[in-house]
Amino acid sequence: MINYIKKKILLKRIILKLYSFFSFFGIDLRKLYSIVFIPKFLLSLIKFKKLKGNIDKIKPILSDYISYDVNLMSGHYIHQDLLVAQKIFKNNPTKHIDIGSRVNGFVTNVASFRVIETYDLRDIGKSQHKNIKINKGDITDIKNFSIKTDSLSCLHSIEHFGLGRWGDNLDPDGHIKGFQNLLSLMDKNGRFYLSFPISTKARVEFNEQRIFHYSEILNWLKPFNDDYFLECFDFIDDIGNIHEDCSINNYIEKLDYGCGIYTIRKK
Repeated sequence: MINYIKKKILLKRIILKLYSFFSFFGIDLRKLYSIVFIPKFLLSLIKFKKLKGNIDKIKPILSDYISYDVNLMSGHYIHQDLLVAQKIFKNNPTKHIDIGSRVNGFVTNVASFRVIETYDLRDIGKSQHKNIKINKGDITDIKNFSIKTDSLSCLHSIEHFGLGRWGDNLDPDGHIKGFQNLLSLMDKNGRFYLSFPISTKARVEFNEQRIFHYSEILNWLKPFNDDYFLECFDFIDDIGNIHEDCSINNYIEKLDYGCGIYTIRKK
């Protein structure tokens, strides 16, 4: 069983690397492969017509015939978005501020039960929902922020700071500056929910993202140990399964591309 899981993870990594490589040149392997389903689509079309079905326009989605062999209820975003939203609901802070997290996931999850104010350096549009307040701002430049909050989140975003992916300024230390600025937004006894890709081998994949060692955050916190501490560490493994309330000091044997979810508390 263990060998099967390892082979499955290895195959998934190879497929993702190939997909990323060809995507760089504008080639979508899924759409290219889906051509083999044209006969199946035509048979379905003929059968539907024979059943007296009315068709106004033909718009084949051949790639949906592909079996991806994935669990849609696993992975970084679904776990982190739900877990952190649950923590915010449980703690019921006075205010919650978000920096750069996924709007059509985490932000909307939180907005279903409370007001959330989000900041992003990208133009992400205007909110038509009374519980979502959208602002533009780059957290690596603290002059943009004069706010304080007892609840703060930055999910799957800090790994991009300073890599120029969205036209932001290039800065090899952008993630450290962003982290320090995020801490400065917190009120006493406040909680900060931070997540990013983790591994047992740190690396920079320019200009997409950084992947950090899962315990690297302890070094980020060292200069601030008098005021902040790591309250909880949760993580998602390579398969997409979540592990809650773990000890960050326990060695994780092998992790290539997981997701760490860190709850930081201000004293």
